[in-house]
Amino acid sequence: MTQVSWPDPADDRVVNERQYELLATYFSGDGVYWRPGDAPPVYADGTGLHVKVRAGLFGSMRGFGWTSGDGDTLAIAPNASGAPRVDRVVLRLDRSTWRVRAAVRQGGSSPPPLVRDEADTGVLESHMGLVTVPPAAATILAGDVVSRPTVPGMPVRAQHSDSRNPSPLPGEIGFDYDAVRWVGWTGSQWRGLASEPVRDEATLTPTTNWSRMPNTLNRVELNGPLVEINMSITRANRDFTGGDPQGSPLTTVPAQFRPTGGTRWSIATITPDNFVRLRVGTDGVLYADNPAKRVTVGRALRFNFVYLR
Repeated sequence: MTQVSWPDPADDRVVNERQYELLATYFSGDGVYWRPGDAPPVYADGTGLHVKVRAGLFGSMRGFGWTSGDGDTLAIAPNASGAPRVDRVVLRLDRSTWRVRAAVRQGGSSPPPLVRDEADTGVLESHMGLVTVPPAAATILAGDVVSRPTVPGMPVRAQHSDSRNPSPLPGEIGFDYDAVRWVGWTGSQWRGLASEPVRDEATLTPTTNWSRMPNTLNRVELNGPLVEINMSITRANRDFTGGDPQGSPLTTVPAQFRPTGGTRWSIATITPDNFVRLRVGTDGVLYADNPAKRVTVGRALRFNFVYLR
């Protein structure tokens, strides 16, 4: 097939409906211009077997604009099945007329699927609402209608931290290139879409009855939600016995490394053939506990203690 483009000056720049749709498909999202907190676009008031489309709505399907004008009433088919039926209200582009209209698609025990014909003909639909039709119903009540509008998306914008889009829509995404992070608008505030892992580290100082082993570092590191404590210490001043009611404090972990959900536990080996239980609480004090066997002065305690903050 010979290559073609449009609009084409050689063809008086004429663009037909299908060509326009293909141009607009990725320029404009499908759906109703609506945001959370707005009145439902489709509702019922108990005045008959129908639902109503609210006045003053705007929407778009493949770039074909739509408005509800003064509002409209959409008939609901009677339900003689003996069981509740769920219909779907849609915003529909009909390629036989190239018109966009709100319409009702009849369902069954569950709502019918949307029709999304992508060829040159057929219809293309987006959500507006769901209607529960009771058996033999003569009217549709307000509680029978659930609002489910599809809302056209917004382009992803690059923004300064102090100069973001002043009129964002809920769900809008932006790239904050000052802070180098992705942000999204919740409807009331901009929030980061993914938090950067927090990284920090600090040196730990052993308490009075423990001393740092030569040529070693005692440190705590934070990497995201994980805290890692590395210590190489020896017992000093006096023996460590099971008679110590709280165990023996080894060090105090700075506030930013302390567990937030309660005490964390581990176990470590102490030379030559002994063990201690380790615990760190929300106060940051790291204890070693050995209730059964004496730890004499000069014995070495080396451990790596990892926990979720």
